[in-house]
Amino acid sequence: MTETSLTLTSQLEPRHGVARLPRVHEVAVLDACSICLSVRYESRWIEPGIAIRAMRTFELDSPPRLQPAICERCAAALSSQRSRAEIARAA
Repeated sequence: MTETSLTLTSQLEPRHGVARLPRVHEVAVLDACSICLSVRYESRWIEPGIAIRAMRTFELDSPPRLQPAICERCAAALSSQRSRAEIARAA
């Protein structure tokens, strides 16, 4: 079995108006936010349940591997918290 990071926008196959991952013996690798658990789908971060239904990952031979990442919203919140902590230390 080989592991392949799939670019979802180019490798999804439409089926009755719903995009799905190809059914092959590859393991899909998806970015998942380590903080809020959202999954990157195309260029957006969406809730895991919505991603499962949209990508039909339950039809795959093997479940997708989740690659740790941080979504823009969590990255901004983390950056803001760090900035406030630095200001508090400087005071």
